[in-house]
Amino acid sequence: MKKQLFILTLLLLAATSGFAQFTLNVTVPASTTDTCFVGGGFNGWTMTPLHYVSTSSDGTTKLFSSSTLPATFAGNQNFYLYNATNTWASTSTPSLSFSSAATGLTSQDVTVTAWLNAINYTFINVTVPYAVSECYFISDQVGWTLPTNATKMTLTTTNTSTKVYSYAYRKTANPLHPFNGLFLAGLDGTSTNTYGQKTPATNFTNPGTANSLNFAVTEFKAIYAPVATALQNATDATNRIQVVDNKIVVEKAVSNVTIFDVRGSLIQSVNIKGAFTSKTLHSGMYIVRVDNKAYKQVIN
Repeated sequence: MKKQLFILTLLLLAATSGFAQFTLNVTVPASTTDTCFVGGGFNGWTMTPLHYVSTSSDGTTKLFSSSTLPATFAGNQNFYLYNATNTWASTSTPSLSFSSAATGLTSQDVTVTAWLNAINYTFINVTVPYAVSECYFISDQVGWTLPTNATKMTLTTTNTSTKVYSYAYRKTANPLHPFNGLFLAGLDGTSTNTYGQKTPATNFTNPGTANSLNFAVTEFKAIYAPVATALQNATDATNRIQVVDNKIVVEKAVSNVTIFDVRGSLIQSVNIKGAFTSKTLHSGMYIVRVDNKAYKQVIN
C-alpha cells in the first residue's frame, strides 16, 4: 500500500511540475475600478485580468493579484498595467512600464501611483543591440529634430545580447492617425544621436490603431561621421551660417560644405572656397558641416 501511495505521489508531482505559475500583486489607488489588467511580451501584449483582493483599512488603496501568470513571466519581461482594456495605463514612477522580477522568483509586488488615459497614448517598444547605451524616438508628429530629453526612451529590459527601450507617445492629433518614425542612438557611451537605425533601413510606420507597438532594430549606422567636433549652433560658426529664403547660406568656407537632414541622409555636398548657397530646403533641422566642423541649423 505504501509503495502504491509513493508511486501515486510521484505521478502527481510529475503531472503538476509543468504548471508552475507566477503571482503578481498590484497595489493601486482606491479610485481604481474593480477591473485591472496586465499586458506585456509574455502574453503578446494582450490584456490578462487581475483579480480584486481587498481595499486597505484606511481606504486609500486597493490590491489586485493573479497567481495564474506563467513561470516564464519572471526574468527580463517588460509589461504595462491597465485599469481597463486599452483605456487607463499606469503612470507610476519612474516610468510607464515595469520590469518583471528576476529569474527564479515566484512572485512580485508592484505599486501604481496614478493612471493616465491610454487611449491618447501609443506605447512604443524597440529591441536593439546590447551596445546601445541611449535610444531616442523621432517622428513626423514629435518632430524630425535632434533628440532631446523629451524624446529619450526608457531602458526597460536587458538581455545578454539585446536591450528594450520604451517611449510613451502622447497623441495630439487623431489617435487613429498613422505616423512615421525612426530611432537614433548612442553606442557604448558615444555621443547621443551619433547613430541612426540601419536595419531596417527605412522608417517604421504606426498602423494607427494599436496602443502598444513593438519594433526591432538590429543594426545602427553612423549618420553624421566623420565629424571632428561636437555639434554647435550655426550662430556660433565663424564662417557665418544663415537661412535665406529656405536656403542655407555659408560665408567664407575654406574647403567644403556638406548638409545632412536629421535622419542622416546626405542632402548636398560641395568642395568650395568662399560663399555657398544650398538648394531650396524644406522646414526642419539640418546638420551643416563646414570645413569638418558640424553645426545645427533650423529652417522654419
